[in-house]
Amino acid sequence: MDRRKPCSAERRSLVFLVKHVSLNRISDAKEGTVQQTSAAPKAQTVIGIIDDDADVRSAVAALVASIGLKSEMFETADALMASGRLSCLDCVVTDLQMPGMNGLALARHIQCTRPLPVILITAFPAPGLDDQAATAGVRCLLRKPFDALALIDALESIARGRS
Repeated sequence: MDRRKPCSAERRSLVFLVKHVSLNRISDAKEGTVQQTSAAPKAQTVIGIIDDDADVRSAVAALVASIGLKSEMFETADALMASGRLSCLDCVVTDLQMPGMNGLALARHIQCTRPLPVILITAFPAPGLDDQAATAGVRCLLRKPFDALALIDALESIARGRS
């Protein structure tokens, strides 16, 4: 499995895409053009964002905020586990490759201790990753640079499920 981090151009592309979609959603909300669903997400839905790339964490947090959800950010899975905040989260969005515990190991740990939805993102999909993710209880697997709308759809679906 290739363990290199995405090049800065890939990170800039992801950050731009997320910020662009996020700003468009905020603009649409101000103009009243965002479609409201019958089961609106609860305001207290909290998304844990785990990625060792600060730019990606910030971009995903901005996207989460743009749809009215709260987030807590962690640099690594180990940092999340040490924080004691797992019990406060309603969903986890995690990178696959990070120092220490990787995203699949985190997903397995979450499903064993406090089952909740996990969205896994990766720049380095490997053969068999879809099956490994499904076995680990991952709800959604996104490949970087991912379509921000796909993440929005997954998060909104999870939040609606809590309503």
